[in-house]
Amino acid sequence: MSGAEILLEPGVIPRLLQGLWVTVWIAGVSVALSVPVGLIVGWLMTMKNPVVRVLTRIYLDFILEESLTPAVRDLNLQN
Repeated sequence: MSGAEILLEPGVIPRLLQGLWVTVWIAGVSVALSVPVGLIVGWLMTMKNPVVRVLTRIYLDFILEESLTPAVRDLNLQN
């Protein structure tokens, strides 16, 4: 059975659309949460309080490390 024939099976298109909706919903929630958090952390990083700046810098470094780790790991595996 080829890929196009599978799409013609009963119930496949509604299930795919349901999965698309879940993906769009998760993306929307992620943006809705990350924008305010990013703005607040960015604002906190501009403060002159050294404790607040160190804490926000640690948070930022952790987030960047976690998001870059898979890409760096992939680069190391390709070499």
